[in-house]
Amino acid sequence: SVGENPFGISIVIPTFNRLTECTACVLLLKARILAPTDLWEVIVVDDGCTDGTGAYLSEMFKNKGFENFRVVYTNKEPGKYRNAGWAENAGARAAKRTYICFCDSDIFHLTDPVTPTLAKLKECSDCVIGGQFYAIFSPHSNINIFTNTLQVGMVNKDWQVHPGWMTLSRKLFIDIGGNSERFTRWGAEDIDMWDRLKELKLPFYRL
Repeated sequence: SVGENPFGISIVIPTFNRLTECTACVLLLKARILAPTDLWEVIVVDDGCTDGTGAYLSEMFKNKGFENFRVVYTNKEPGKYRNAGWAENAGARAAKRTYICFCDSDIFHLTDPVTPTLAKLKECSDCVIGGQFYAIFSPHSNINIFTNTLQVGMVNKDWQVHPGWMTLSRKLFIDIGGNSERFTRWGAEDIDMWDRLKELKLPFYRL
């Protein structure tokens, strides 16, 4: 049940055929996170990858230092496209912490995203947190840098921030019905959730 989950963040990273990007994302998270290991976990969701992402990361996570990392799989045929919402919901079901953070698999964190997120959640348990210092990586395009700093005590009323790092409580996630699975292509589910959360007029903080 919701109340039995310990305080902390379950970082859910959905991915589809992004072996290089997702591996880099995970390794940088491991290097950047300074928070105690009992306050966070990382769950990579293999959404039917055909490039070996899940198998590769599962082997990597057997090594020392990756005790907080694991891979889960969506129940679909390899290579059959569904959408990120489906994968994120699978990750949320596997999550063991009070708060769930959805993290894109193609972003490189330049600073620790967990410590400031946890600090804000201790002040405001019913808020939504988005953004962080990170770069979006793709082998087919230039790197775009986003540098949004945590605005302590300031609510971003316009909710204008790239949702590559979005954290909310497990209870809130369940109450709004989770991520939409109606999209037939990868993406758009984060904007859809953004819009539904905005309607609740909850405090929003950006990193």
